Amino acid sequence: MASIGHVCLQWALLEMTILAVLDALEDMPHERGAIVWGGLDMLPRFHMAINLAQFHKAPHAIPLELRAIRKALQDGIADGRNQAVHGAHKDSGVLDSVQLTMVRWPEPRRTQTVTLEDMFKLSEDIHALQRRCYAVFEAIGAWKFPNNGAGNSGNNLSHGRADVIADSKIAQRIYASVNRLWRKILN
Repeated sequence: MASIGHVCLQWALLEMTILAVLDALEDMPHERGAIVWGGLDMLPRFHMAINLAQFHKAPHAIPLELRAIRKALQDGIADGRNQAVHGAHKDSGVLDSVQLTMVRWPEPRRTQTVTLEDMFKLSEDIHALQRRCYAVFEAIGAWKFPNNGAGNSGNNLSHGRADVIADSKIAQRIYASVNRLWRKILN
């Protein structure tokens, strides 16, 4: 049962991170953003972030990564979270597992046995999406404020890492070459 709390914590962090992305895209203080975006569920927040990134002509990597995160949510992570949080729990009779019933789901999915390991994996998957979303947030900052010393135009998204490329000359040349290649591919 404690694993449910971990799933909830990771989901809450993802929610706060996508809110930060929305606030950053609109140059909006968090307090106002909480009023504007706070009533939306997770997927509509991602829909909005993608639309705003396109509207503001963000670097291609930003809406692309937001779409990928949304797809992962739609491909089972959101359902798994909803099942863990909203499902009716019943002892399965097997150590470290529980039966979860979602009455709104049709058979045969309605009742499933979920192990502690399944819940831990779900938590890890949500956490990985949160890290990727945070990398988008950092990329937005680098795109909107290019002279802050980060040396990144908002295209440096590597699945959870928005690390700045080292200041060495060779790294700068490699980065410039990859950027040119991406521009050719995307245009």
